[in-house]
Amino acid sequence: MAAINPNDLAKFTGILEVRAAGSSASYTRLASVRGLVANIDTSNIVEIKADDTGTVLKVSDTQASIEAELLENMDRDTLDLLFTGTASDVAASPVAVTGEALGTGWTVGQPIQLANKDGDNTEVASIVIDAASSALTLNTDYAVYVGDGDNGDLGYTYITPLTAQAGILDADYSYTPNATESFSIDIDTVELKNFQVKITATSGTDTRVTTLSSAAFNGVYGMTYADVVEAGDITGASLTFEANKGSTLSYANEII
Repeated sequence: MAAINPNDLAKFTGILEVRAAGSSASYTRLASVRGLVANIDTSNIVEIKADDTGTVLKVSDTQASIEAELLENMDRDTLDLLFTGTASDVAASPVAVTGEALGTGWTVGQPIQLANKDGDNTEVASIVIDAASSALTLNTDYAVYVGDGDNGDLGYTYITPLTAQAGILDADYSYTPNATESFSIDIDTVELKNFQVKITATSGTDTRVTTLSSAAFNGVYGMTYADVVEAGDITGASLTFEANKGSTLSYANEII
């Protein structure tokens, strides 16, 4: 067993990510957390005694949880992720963009991101790409796709050059931002969502990963409205992901 450097123990920076339990989808990061901790609790002792021989079985009902304080506690998409409810967007009026500069010349196959996006993460409308003031042809001179988070920034429209161009390039298009976004929760008996929860902690080149295979969010989620000038600090929402029975807590590090 390799020795652990005690001077390095407090230097790890952890990030918190979740996804649906049993899923192979990408994790969603819960950003701006502090007090991040993985707990293993063996204090719940079950003891079986016989009248004549005393204790015949003593076991621990092991429990585990991952806890943190979430400072970004009023993000609508975070609420939608954690709770069973209904998310909705109200679209604003379309905004016309004329002559957005794309540079001089482009490289075939190297996508160019447009600066603005639709609020619903769909392709912007009425795209016209000009080179040296002459309109180019869709699917001949260029192609269009929308970033999915893995292949570009989520919801942004990208122009992929198909033919070589050396002139000044610009784009006309129309995009529709969101005016408001909302989330509603019915105050009723609802089934809890189950998450796979992961902490990835790094210190230099050393990485340590702790994962709960299945856990439910358990506790009070507080959306605070504090005056940080007067109160002196930001108050976040307390997060407790409590492991479900039969789940697994796994820990891996790179210490050989």
